[in-house]
Amino acid sequence: MTSMHDVLVIGAGALGLWCAKKAVDAGLTVCLADAGSDLDHGRASDTPLGALLPHLPENWSPAKQYQYEALVALPTLVRDLEETTGTSTEYKRRGRVMPIRKVGFRQKVERASLNATQHWAPSGDVRPRLTLQDGPANGTRFGLAEDAAPLGLVHDTLSATVSGPALCAALRASLAGRVTWLDGTVVTDWDAQQNRAFGRDGSPVADAEHLIVTGGFAGFELLERLMGVPLGDGVKGHAAVIAADLPTDLPVLYDNGTYVIARSDGTAAIGSTTEFEWTSAEPEHSDSVAQMIARAETLCPALAGRALLGLWAGIRPRAVGRDPLIGCLDRERRIWVATGGYKITLGIAHRLADALVSELTGTETAIEVPATFRPAHHLTKAKDKLARAKRNPQTP
Repeated sequence: MTSMHDVLVIGAGALGLWCAKKAVDAGLTVCLADAGSDLDHGRASDTPLGALLPHLPENWSPAKQYQYEALVALPTLVRDLEETTGTSTEYKRRGRVMPIRKVGFRQKVERASLNATQHWAPSGDVRPRLTLQDGPANGTRFGLAEDAAPLGLVHDTLSATVSGPALCAALRASLAGRVTWLDGTVVTDWDAQQNRAFGRDGSPVADAEHLIVTGGFAGFELLERLMGVPLGDGVKGHAAVIAADLPTDLPVLYDNGTYVIARSDGTAAIGSTTEFEWTSAEPEHSDSVAQMIARAETLCPALAGRALLGLWAGIRPRAVGRDPLIGCLDRERRIWVATGGYKITLGIAHRLADALVSELTGTETAIEVPATFRPAHHLTKAKDKLARAKRNPQTP
C-alpha cells in the first residue's frame, strides 16, 4: 500500500502520462496506475500511424479551434521533452495531401483555403499554409496514383506525425523518479470517503485525494460503475506496416479514412479500419483489413504487392458525446476524467492535461475548453441514451 498522494492517475497511455506530467510540474504528488500487461485490448496510443491532422478551416467551431491550438503548441513541447529526456518522439511536421474527386469536396476545399488565413493564424515558428493545386501531375509528384486527383488536391503544411510508443516512452522518462508507479494494476473502484482505490480482488491499491481516469476504452467500465451511466465505448481500428521504400519527407497521404505514412526505416504505415462492432481486440486478417490495404495501394501504387510486415489493432475510446470528455465528473467524490479523444488524442492530449490540472489546482489558464468536451454535455447525452433505450429496448 502506498502513502497518500494528491492525485491517482489511471492509465499510462499518452493522455494519462501527460496528465501525470502536468500534475507533477504543478507540484502535486502523483501515483500512476496502469494495467500494462493485464490490459486486455490494444492500447490506442501504440498505433503505428500517429497522424496529427487538423480539421480543414471550414465550418469552424470551438472544438476545431481547440485542436488547432493544440497542434500548433505541440512542436515546442515535444522539443523540450526530447531535450530533457534524450528520447526521440519521432515527431515530424510533414504536411498532408488529399486528392479531390468530387465537386462538393472541391468546393469545400476552396472555402477552406480562403478561411485558412483567418483560422490558421501563425504562431511562433509555425506558419501553416493550405493550398489548392492542380491534380494529376502534382498528385504523382506526391506518390498518388495518376487518376487519384482528377479535380486537384489540397496540400497543407500543418499536419504532422509522431510515434505513439516513442512519445509515451519520452513521457515516461520525464516522470522517472517523480511519480509512484503501479504497473500491472487494474483499478475497479474508488471510495472518496477513504480516499482509496481498489483492485480486482477488492484489496486497496492506492490512496489519493483526487482520482483522474484516463484509461482509454477500459476507463469507461470504471466510469460507468462510479457514475451509473455509460459514458463511452470502444471503436476497434486496424493499421498495418508494409515494406515500401517511399521518400521519408513524403506528406501524409489521406483519402476518406485511408492513411499512408512513409517511415524512416523503409516501411510505410497504412490505416485504418473503423469497427464499431467487434468481438476480439486482437489483430485479425479480416475483410475490412484486406479492403484497407487495397485502398492504400489504390491511393499510392508504390505499395502494391509489397510485403505485410505487421498488423496492429487497438480499441480507441469514443465518449458518448463524440467529442473528448474532460473535467470534474463529481466534485464531492473528487472524480476527474480525461478520455474519449477517439482519433485525435495524440495531438491534443497535452492540452487536455493542461486544462484538467489547471482546473483541479484552481490555477488560471488561457485554455478554454469547449462546452461539448465538458462532463455536463456527456452526462446529458448518456442519460438521454439510457432513456431512449428504456423506451425502445430493441434500438441499438
